[in-house]
Amino acid sequence: MIRVLQRSLAVLECFSDEKPRMSLQEISQAISLPKTTTFRILATLVGAGYLIQLENQSYGLSHKLMTLASIAQKSLGIRDIAHPHLEMLAAKTGETAEISMLDGDHRVCLDAVESKSSLKSIVAPGARLPLLHGATGKVFLSRMKASEIDRVIKSQGKPTEVDKARLKKALAKIKKQGYAVTHNERVRGATAIAAPVFSHDGNAYCITVTGPSGRFDDREDKLRAMVVEAAAQLSSLLGMRLGGTG
Repeated sequence: MIRVLQRSLAVLECFSDEKPRMSLQEISQAISLPKTTTFRILATLVGAGYLIQLENQSYGLSHKLMTLASIAQKSLGIRDIAHPHLEMLAAKTGETAEISMLDGDHRVCLDAVESKSSLKSIVAPGARLPLLHGATGKVFLSRMKASEIDRVIKSQGKPTEVDKARLKKALAKIKKQGYAVTHNERVRGATAIAAPVFSHDGNAYCITVTGPSGRFDDREDKLRAMVVEAAAQLSSLLGMRLGGTG
């Protein structure tokens, strides 16, 4: 029964913006199953109302899934979905974990789970912070247009302190690699590692781990991998496909 369920979910996940309609052959190839097995799964999903069979013998997702998605959005907010992951990340790293969203030229902390250590970085939910300094802000900046970055630099930085060319080069690297690491930027003596979280409706968030730099020195690579993995898991839960972040 579990295998049948896994295969049925694999079929549903075959569809995308690029391929909203797929043939039996295409689906069979995508899930690596014989056409006879794939056809039985498709027939079951059509009968249950999750797929529709179109006139040209291709298949597409039904509006029943839209109804379920609407219910999910109403029942769970980003904080409800993210909090268990923040707790897990804070427990595994021993550092403070937070999730933020973009708010104009600032970012707002939506939720945070503090480190149990007496020496820790504290970020209060609801805090509204500028984008120019810190790993979280730089992750958001890396997704912005050049004109928007210029506006943030002008409003939040001193002309003598900001090297525009160097900053934009760093932001391009952050966008490409999918994470940001900063030392002594927003808080002296602190290190932050942040990665973007994406949802199916285009909203972007950022998950971050912060703490005293001395505790990051020998395990920065390991902590970075944990943050990136947590961001990918959250993006998946929010309906974003891997590689669909643009």
